[in-house]
Amino acid sequence: MKYTAFISLFLLIRTIIRAFAHTVHSGTERPRTQRDYEYSFAFKMFLFTFLNNYSTLIYIAFFKGRIFQAWWRQRRRRQGKELLPEQRAALARWEEDYLLEECPKLAPFDEYLEMTIQFGFVTLFVAAFPLAPLFALINNISQIRLDAYRYSKRLRRPVAERAPNIGAKTPSSFKQCCLVQYNTKYVGRM
Repeated sequence: MKYTAFISLFLLIRTIIRAFAHTVHSGTERPRTQRDYEYSFAFKMFLFTFLNNYSTLIYIAFFKGRIFQAWWRQRRRRQGKELLPEQRAALARWEEDYLLEECPKLAPFDEYLEMTIQFGFVTLFVAAFPLAPLFALINNISQIRLDAYRYSKRLRRPVAERAPNIGAKTPSSFKQCCLVQYNTKYVGRM
């Protein structure tokens, strides 16, 4: 119990270094397009986050022979710049919008990654802790509210960009359709 603060500090430093390393590594690849950079970045982040979060659990569950219970904590939300109420009244609306924190380039990526890892933990530990799905549901409902507040009140409006397709989800969707067709007898009748 006396090492809890040290472990929390270690996990925080590891997360910061990991995000920095993935950003630098994806940038040194010199992809030809922004889409290639985003695919590479997303793949590396999901792969390394999966390995970091699940390697210990897989080791303990399958190699060490014990079930390990751990809950994953969500990261801190950055706080935007705040003005005093009397200063805010003197500003025009466009000035207020400009003073908001800029929306990150890959803004929803962290939320998707967080939900994916949470889903993995819930499905792994539902037998050990049956209330895990309920807590995950409560967490997701509160996250929806917090993210809605963050995107509507704290961040600038993101700049829209045209995309040719849905990106890396296209092959994944095709694989899922093939799995459903292979594992189900109802699709063959249609």
